[in-house]
Amino acid sequence: MGNYAFSALDTVGSDADLHYLTGRILQLLHGHDRRMPDIEVCYGKLRRAGWQSWPQAEAIGAVFDALWHDLLTHDPAHERVDTLLCALGSAEDTIAPRLSRWAELDGEIAIRRLHEFVTRDCGHKEGLLLPHNAFWDRTSPTYRELVAWLNGPALRAVTTAFDRNDDPDLLEVLADIHGLLVINQ
Repeated sequence: MGNYAFSALDTVGSDADLHYLTGRILQLLHGHDRRMPDIEVCYGKLRRAGWQSWPQAEAIGAVFDALWHDLLTHDPAHERVDTLLCALGSAEDTIAPRLSRWAELDGEIAIRRLHEFVTRDCGHKEGLLLPHNAFWDRTSPTYRELVAWLNGPALRAVTTAFDRNDDPDLLEVLADIHGLLVINQ
């Protein structure tokens, strides 16, 4: 299945084939089967196949929602933040609702995920904080949404979270995030 998932829509299979196999592919991808390709690759293929028009679109969206919820609320998360964010950006028309949810920074894990993302998975270039994941299509609307969020609303979210927290460890993490985000303001 890994070979098919990697080659689907490029050298083998049709949209209908991918549609038929998507449930199993998602199961193997998120079961961390080593024979499967990177999730960013597979999620991009789902978009190309038009998953949002399929009868199962609601179920696929529910899988995406569950993974995002897991990322913001469970430690350890099922997926790395940069991997999942890039994969969702490859599959969906917009990631703005996910970024808005993340901006609530309503728990320790969501705050720590933002810290992980900006310290490990992003870097400064030409006055902007940019994600490093090589699978991003840097011309996509979702990539632009993320870059705009990192260089604006994320800082406001961190400031708001700082004002409502009194845990010294979290305040230190928030201060670290703030320092990385404010460089671009």
